[in-house]
Amino acid sequence: MPPRPGKFVSPCSRVAHATAFSLIEAVIAIGIVSLAMVSLLGVIPIGLKTFRSAAATSTEAEVVRDVVSRVLAADATNLVARTYYFTDEGLPVASAGDPQRAFTVLVSASKVSGGLLTTNASQVIVSVVGRTATETNSYFAIVPSAVR
Repeated sequence: MPPRPGKFVSPCSRVAHATAFSLIEAVIAIGIVSLAMVSLLGVIPIGLKTFRSAAATSTEAEVVRDVVSRVLAADATNLVARTYYFTDEGLPVASAGDPQRAFTVLVSASKVSGGLLTTNASQVIVSVVGRTATETNSYFAIVPSAVR
């Protein structure tokens, strides 16, 4: 029904009435948004745990690469058991008592001969132990005894 002539109708009152939400619609919308937010917050700890695990695995690979390159650069005839310590960024530290130590790397060697090898060689075992010592990963490399 159009307004009567001479009666003033505010344009704002028509717009506000036409586009307003009811209280029930607002409560339902807030409930849906809060349910989505709670679901997202529940996934964050799982993502952080996965991120930490991936970062530790990546750093462990860098540490093993560093230790193996040290072994290959050294005289292979005099390989002895040695322990190295690294931070969680893969940087070496001086001792096991260092508070930044995250990885302990144990390097041991044993002589290997015969089989497919025509010269004597050493089997180098690199064992990486994390800060909590709940998991040890071991890696193996065959190093020739005589470098020509």
